[in-house]
Amino acid sequence: MTGPLCGECGRPLGDGVTLCKECVGNLIEQLADVPALLAELAIVRAGLARSGPRSSGAGRPAEPPLPVRLDGRDRRAGERVVLRLETAVIGWARALAEDLHVCPAVGTAYLVDLTQERRLAFRADRRPDAAALAEPATPVEQCAIWLTRHRREIARHEAAPELAREVAAAVRGLRRAVAPPPREYLGLCPRKDDAGQPCGHELWAEDRAVQTVCRRCGAPYVVAELKSAALTGAEDRHYSVADLLRLLTELGHPVPRSTLYRWAQQRRIAPRGWQHTDERGTRITDHQISPEDRQVYRLGDALAVARKEGAEAV
Repeated sequence: MTGPLCGECGRPLGDGVTLCKECVGNLIEQLADVPALLAELAIVRAGLARSGPRSSGAGRPAEPPLPVRLDGRDRRAGERVVLRLETAVIGWARALAEDLHVCPAVGTAYLVDLTQERRLAFRADRRPDAAALAEPATPVEQCAIWLTRHRREIARHEAAPELAREVAAAVRGLRRAVAPPPREYLGLCPRKDDAGQPCGHELWAEDRAVQTVCRRCGAPYVVAELKSAALTGAEDRHYSVADLLRLLTELGHPVPRSTLYRWAQQRRIAPRGWQHTDERGTRITDHQISPEDRQVYRLGDALAVARKEGAEAV
């Protein structure tokens, strides 16, 4: 006859427990990481608050850029995951404390010191952050550390599997907020309202995602179709060598800088004009106006050569 199984992973259990030793260990590790993750999130959010539009210092392309960017984070990053974390951790600390007829020692010097120590544990490769250490230990951090001190009681709690799932989901969201996966910019939402006005909200998709949804109007899109639409007509746009290097990489045809210059010297890609910048802005001209002007090339020409060389290399 089959004995009791772990409510989280299905492994056989010993007497009187609802979570196996491995799952309890994973749960304790996740709880122990909470202070450091929250400190990292504070650093990330502070950086976002200070950051503005970045400039390369090399001027802007005269042609509209293709909608292919690889970064960008929500400036409200982490707000929802922190709320979810607080709900899970503080709620379960209260529930366990009630069952044990005790009160979580939030605010005591012992628990505050443990919390501060854990703030340094997540990133061994970086120097201690004085600002993070100076911040008072929050209730959710202290409750997380308090729970780590009750491994045995958690293993025997009838709702321990539910606790493990809720904490795992909350911590997973927190890790994603601290180090989110790469996202790809896919242009502006073209969906029109009843008045015929386009939504215009930025569309993003996580790396390798098949579908995405506009966060403003909720319109669903297939990522491949958005990319195809973005390329329609784009091959006739003109870019400098520096811009072509970036675009070819983002379009899946990376080319070394030396190779692209060689194509230009060999006229495998022909110059289509000059990129000139003055007090009126940046524009494409059919002749060189100043020594700083850079030659521009048709994106479609560079793509055609890159695809041909890629096919010959296979």
